[in-house]
Amino acid sequence: MRGKFFVPFLLIAVMLLSSCTQIINSAADELRMFSWEGTADNGNTASLLFCDNKASLSLQTHDGLLHIHGLCLVDDEKLMICDEGSGMNYSFGYTLYGDRVELTATNGTLTLNKVILSDDTAAASSR
Repeated sequence: MRGKFFVPFLLIAVMLLSSCTQIINSAADELRMFSWEGTADNGNTASLLFCDNKASLSLQTHDGLLHIHGLCLVDDEKLMICDEGSGMNYSFGYTLYGDRVELTATNGTLTLNKVILSDDTAAASSR
């Protein structure tokens, strides 16, 4: 009798626990799952964020801020952002190296680091 209740309970517990984790099957999944930021040697800063099917890439240079935001397409080698403001499409190649990503475009390479929120940071940002 005891086994009748234990097996269904165990199956339900496993299903609930596994639904709380995300499985990374590809480079595209990993890129979209995290936020990325970095600072170049010349002081320029950049950040790349994803939310649902949109991406935001911000580049702060000595000349000002460039912000690209809109629908995105991501495969395991390329990222394309369709900017809502200008209607232009921006394409980047990318390569993941663990906790960093290199974005490449015709005018150079930008290295960004994975942003991992601590429990304290996540709690503060939800307030």
